[in-house]
Amino acid sequence: MSIERTEAIGDAGFTLTTGTLAPRRSHRWLLLLPFAWQVGLTPWANDVQLRPLGLPFLMFWQMAGIVFTSAVIAAVFALDRRAERRPGKASSDEVLGGGQTPPTGDR
Repeated sequence: MSIERTEAIGDAGFTLTTGTLAPRRSHRWLLLLPFAWQVGLTPWANDVQLRPLGLPFLMFWQMAGIVFTSAVIAAVFALDRRAERRPGKASSDEVLGGGQTPPTGDR
């Protein structure tokens, strides 16, 4: 998608057109993994009697989940950046017109 300047449409004077396709983001399903970690596997982790680092296993499991979630978010961010850089795809700078902010209408 690209932003195109118009005079009569909208308060800001911009309209969206379908000139360029947005980058493919099929990797975002990975963001469901932390949800599955918490909802699907916590009942299993609650029954484990192991005490790593002297902590109850469920507490250790929750702290490991924070690290796991951070890693998944970082991976999705990196995949998003790589998808934007593919040839023939629109980058965020191209969509906003070279990184410039759109002008506001005079009132």
